[in-house]
Order: sequence, then C-alpha cells, then structure tokens
Amino acid sequence: MAIDPNIQKVIIREYEPNEQVIKLGVDNDRFHVMLQGKVEIRHSDNKVRLLKDGDVFGIEYYYLNNPYSITATTVTRSRIASYHVSMIREIIYDHPRLANQLMSSLANQLEQTTLFLSKVLQSKTSVAVDKAKIPEVQIINIESEPDLFNFHDDILKSFITESRGLIDELLSIGNSLKYVEVPNEGETKKLISFSQRLNRLIGGTASMGFEKFACLSRKTSLLASKCSEIQGITIRAIISNLNLVVKMLSECFNDLETIKEAENKIPDIELKIDICMISVGIEDPELKTQSQIDKMFREKEGEKL
Repeated sequence: MAIDPNIQKVIIREYEPNEQVIKLGVDNDRFHVMLQGKVEIRHSDNKVRLLKDGDVFGIEYYYLNNPYSITATTVTRSRIASYHVSMIREIIYDHPRLANQLMSSLANQLEQTTLFLSKVLQSKTSVAVDKAKIPEVQIINIESEPDLFNFHDDILKSFITESRGLIDELLSIGNSLKYVEVPNEGETKKLISFSQRLNRLIGGTASMGFEKFACLSRKTSLLASKCSEIQGITIRAIISNLNLVVKMLSECFNDLETIKEAENKIPDIELKIDICMISVGIEDPELKTQSQIDKMFREKEGEKL
C-alpha cells in the first residue's frame, strides 16, 4: 500500500522530563520508538511498565482500532521518533527484520504488563491491602538484546538504500538527456519521469524527519507538474541544473551522517531548482509555503477549465 507523500512519516522530538507523549483517550495514528531516555506507561493511574532505548509503543492501539487507554510520560529527558501508522504494512511486507524487532519489543512489554496484572490480582486476594505496598513490577532487562535498539537506524538505512537506487535511476536519465535541446515525445516522457523521481527522493527525505528538505519538496512537486506541460522549448538549462542537483545529492546519500550533511547543501540545491522553475515558466521561484504552492496549483487548474 502506497504511503501518502504528503504525510510526514517520521517525526523526531526532544521531550523534557514529565512530558506526556501519549494522552488518555486520544485517537491513534502514530506509533513511537524510544531513541534515548525513559518513558513510563500508566493505566488507571497504575504504573504498568517502563520503556527504555529501542522500545516501540502505541502500535497495539492501531490494531485494536481504539483510542489510547494508557498514558505515556517521560521520566527523563528523552528523544522519541513517531512513525505514521501507514508505514506498518510497508515494514511488515518489505522489512521482515524490522518487523521482527517490533514483535520482540512488544513481546517484552507484554510480559511486563502480564507481571503487573499478576501483582494486581495477587493484591486483591489480600484483605485491606495498602495500595502503596503493592510491589513494583519487575522491569525486564532488555539491555542484553542489542537488536532492539536499532529500529530507527534500520528504518533510515532502508530508506537510504532505496534512495541510492532512485539516485542511480536519476543519474541514468539525466545523462541520457544532457545534450537534448527541444525534446521529442520520448525525451519529454523521460524529463517528466526525471522530475517525478527527483520529487519522490526529496519529498521522501523530508517525510523521514529531515525537515529542511520540506521547502525543496514543495518546489520539486510544482516543477514536476510543470514539466508535464512542456512543449516546444529547450530543456538544456533544466537538465543541466537538475543533473547538478542529483550529483550533489548522490554525494550525500551514503550513510546516516552524510544524509544529515546534505542539509547544508540545501541553499545551493534550491538555487538550481529555482533556475529550473523559471525555465518552465514559474514566475515566482521563491515560493516558501505550502499555501503558496496550493494557490498556484488552483490557478493552474482554473486555466484548464
């Protein structure tokens, strides 16, 4: 199932101690992964379990199709990634190792919850038990399970691998068009494919939590739309600048560190995309917001009617 390109698939946030990550009764459209810190899960004001680095939480409510019946509150300063639930099917069918990590984390948490319920049931068999004396749930030591800690990194590594394949396609298409002046029908189709793939790459990067790519994504979306309307004009400047953009990106999509460094190249990339936008007749390449892009699309649709 394809993921809506407008959905931000990954959001990474820093939380201060005692901040709520999950609120009781809220509808669930995301699940969460602990990158660093500790989070306490409570149900009916009782501590159910303590989450640590690598734990996945909230995903069960997607399958139950229910709002959250728990709260999740940070115990320490924490860094947490939240994933849109539309990624679940992609993970299960395309990334079995990640799916195994999800199941392992959920199994550990289920055991913690079972221990908690066992303690509660035992306490109810006693007469006039002081709630304060109910023993704390034994927290399972998952630090001996290093595979549980790399879920987020593995998601990004899978994304980079897929992006490298997309970049190879872009390099090939760009190379085949670099000497074209006014394109014929076949070359126009290649240009459209080129611009669409570039938009997929940049939009996908923005949705994976690299928010600085969002402004580029809005522009490449509009550029891809305009490239489909090109007739009888030279595309030499467009291809030249898009090839430079792809070359810069190809140097960055190697590992988790280099993709972060790509954000430093955004001003140069944006300048070259702006040149392409002017070349296809977009009068205001300095568009920065989605509302500006939406307005331009509405105006284009009005022209067609």
